Amino acid sequence: MGLGLAGRHDEARQLLNNLRDTLTLPTFRVWWDYLMAWLDRRPDDMKRHMATMATVKIQFDPEAIFLEGWMLCEVGALDDGLADLQHAVARRYFAASTLDRSRHFDPLRSNPVFRTVLADAHTGRDRALASFREAGGERLLGRHPMRAA
Repeated sequence: MGLGLAGRHDEARQLLNNLRDTLTLPTFRVWWDYLMAWLDRRPDDMKRHMATMATVKIQFDPEAIFLEGWMLCEVGALDDGLADLQHAVARRYFAASTLDRSRHFDPLRSNPVFRTVLADAHTGRDRALASFREAGGERLLGRHPMRAA
């Protein structure tokens, strides 16, 4: 996924093809099909494969939901991708920096729903960071508390 999101689709496809014969679990084969549909720019097939895996527990993980949304945006399925991003942020996955910086979200920048998702991600991240600092989290990491600018 990282290679594909970095635009290195041929390398990602080669690695996936090398894995294909080692996948014995049906869920992994569906995931492989999903990733190949993504690399081949087939959003309808991506959605079909994802629907097949609707009961797999990782589908309820906000990071997985965010990544699915990111991948859908990357192939141009902006409405479906935005819905996943909104769901992920609502489930407390606050990837504000990724939403800010990734070019895959450029077509959504003027969308009011995207702007709300981005604002919510920033707010959630800022609250989480404040709670972390208030609880002495930086000391747990062996760092001196950061000073507010």
